[in-house]
Amino acid sequence: VEDDKTVQAMTRKTLEMHGYTVLVADEASGAIELCGRNEYTIDVILTDVIMPGEKNGFELADWVADNLPDIKVIYMSGYTDGASAIEEAIRQNNAFLKKPFSAKALLETLREVCDR
Repeated sequence: VEDDKTVQAMTRKTLEMHGYTVLVADEASGAIELCGRNEYTIDVILTDVIMPGEKNGFELADWVADNLPDIKVIYMSGYTDGASAIEEAIRQNNAFLKKPFSAKALLETLREVCDR
């Protein structure tokens, strides 16, 4: 879930090149819609913390925890105001990627979360 088209495209390309199937949403409501379709098995949601729309990444993760608790969440953000986003990710037992991140960091974090 990423509103920046450049970050979205690079992340998708990296993941698909490594065998992952990627569904893309620009904001939380689009991600919730994808989750509700029952057409896909979703293992992990990679979400920006700050994005347009009614819900931010933390609120999306709360919705996922309440409705689809088997889905894991990885937060990403370029804004780490006093590390509150990182602290919230840790509190929720979710991973955090600071933007900009490398392909290696993305893949390692994803693998770590999937293996939990």
